[in-house]
Amino acid sequence: MKGVFHEIVEPERLVFTSTALEDEHGKPLCEILNTIKFEDFNGITKLTLHARLVTKDFKLTPQAAWALEGMEQGWSESLYRLADELDNSLKELRA
Repeated sequence: MKGVFHEIVEPERLVFTSTALEDEHGKPLCEILNTIKFEDFNGITKLTLHARLVTKDFKLTPQAAWALEGMEQGWSESLYRLADELDNSLKELRA
């Protein structure tokens, strides 16, 4: 996967594209526009992720279908790992 940040608004929003599944010429078969919003929710951070497929002439190959079906689980796992890393970093700073 590769990606490009388009907008960073601290501490409110990240907007970036991510690409995956390259063809034999290195051209991405799948490009996703990701918008992540951060909001205060009773003293904790609420994260809302919106991902939209923006690839023109997208063809749903078996490989692409597999990747798209796993997006929600992949994002969830990545965000849980990020939370663990942040928690560990905070513990180290406090020690």
